Amino acid sequence: MSKLVALTAVCGIAVCLFAFYVEHEASANTDFKAPCDVREGMSCSKVLTSKWGRGYGEDSPLNLPNSIYGLAFYGSLLIKESLFPTSRIIHLAAFSVSCLNFFEAFIKI
Repeated sequence: MSKLVALTAVCGIAVCLFAFYVEHEASANTDFKAPCDVREGMSCSKVLTSKWGRGYGEDSPLNLPNSIYGLAFYGSLLIKESLFPTSRIIHLAAFSVSCLNFFEAFIKI
């Protein structure tokens, strides 16, 4: 099980790094075309640079790109799997954070 969780964490880190790159490039260069921009109505760069692509309000010091929060989560999950591969309490904490993120997505809608 811990190998699957570690693999998931590595994939999550890769996706978050890609999202951070796309957001940075799309913000800096208006002509940037990300590989995930399928068409005008399906554009990951538009989502990542919108207000929905950031967390916790415009005036908050926690108003960081969502990819930063993902990097922190998946990085801590990878460290957890390296140090404590069978700890149930940490699995519960990771599940709780996932539930809170899901709840936050509904609040923003």
